[in-house]
Amino acid sequence: MQTAASRLIFAMDRDGRLPFGVAMAKVSPKSGTPVLPASSPARRWGFVVNLVAVLYGVAMTVNLAWPRAAIYGSDHWYFQWGAIVFTAVITAVGGLVYLRYRRHGRTSAAL
Repeated sequence: MQTAASRLIFAMDRDGRLPFGVAMAKVSPKSGTPVLPASSPARRWGFVVNLVAVLYGVAMTVNLAWPRAAIYGSDHWYFQWGAIVFTAVITAVGGLVYLRYRRHGRTSAAL
């Protein structure tokens, strides 16, 4: 996502759509990549920003999947618990597939 953002910023700068576009649209003669968008302060904070984004995503997933009778009604259990049951089943199946193939997928040469 960070790469896509820097490319978008560069393209908008190159087209004159952002303030200070001339300065930000400069390209490195050595690598041919945009200089300023790729060296943003967010790059130094990448781990922290990504951690906050993951925690926010988990919190919003829990918030949206939380079984509430006021939203989903109380007439059928699967309306309230469907998202949680589905997520648990998919996670369990994915974990089992991972455990099964992580042992069988490697050769001694790859280790």
